[in-house]
Amino acid sequence: NACGGEVMAVIAGDLVTRLGVDGRKFQSGLDKARGDTRSFAADVTAIVSGIAIADIGKRAIGGVISLGQSVVKLAADAQTAQITFEVLTGDAARGAKLFKEIEKFAARTSFDLTSAADATKSLLAAGVADSEVMNTMQLLGDLAMGDANKLGFLSKAYTDVMNKGKLQGQELRQFAENGVGLARALADTMGITVAEVTKLSEEGKISFGDVQTALSSL
Repeated sequence: NACGGEVMAVIAGDLVTRLGVDGRKFQSGLDKARGDTRSFAADVTAIVSGIAIADIGKRAIGGVISLGQSVVKLAADAQTAQITFEVLTGDAARGAKLFKEIEKFAARTSFDLTSAADATKSLLAAGVADSEVMNTMQLLGDLAMGDANKLGFLSKAYTDVMNKGKLQGQELRQFAENGVGLARALADTMGITVAEVTKLSEEGKISFGDVQTALSSL
């Protein structure tokens, strides 16, 4: 289907980079495999097998098989993710559109499709509106600087503040522990000192809106 083709394009680019094969040969093999197979997973498997024969030469077959298994799993995960987004958004068309946006996000950043999809799912499940989730992903992705683990932690801290409606000391520490100078940003945007930010956060007097403004300034 159309979505499968777009996911394949993302995976194809990753394979070309990792295997160091000729991109034109790879695309030719991709087109042929699409005509010869009936499922997305079989499509990926056929491509990897074709590359092993045509382009890898003396590379260890065990390594090729392992890579093939990983790519097939990635394909299955991508299909599962699309279904999840359809459920989380409550609409098949909106879910498919969001998945395409996540693919584009993964393609233009250093995050892979799986980590980008997982972070987006977490944001949606925590209550971020699907109309706002990609803006939030861009914000948090920039702050995480390509680190998927940091993206997960920052997503959790962000949604904790969102759901409480205020910043507290625990979340302020979570941002700091993951390399985000939120206290300084809040001090600058609110026109107060860092010490005052700490005090206000402990008193629960810094709103989610304050946090959004501060994070956007970084």
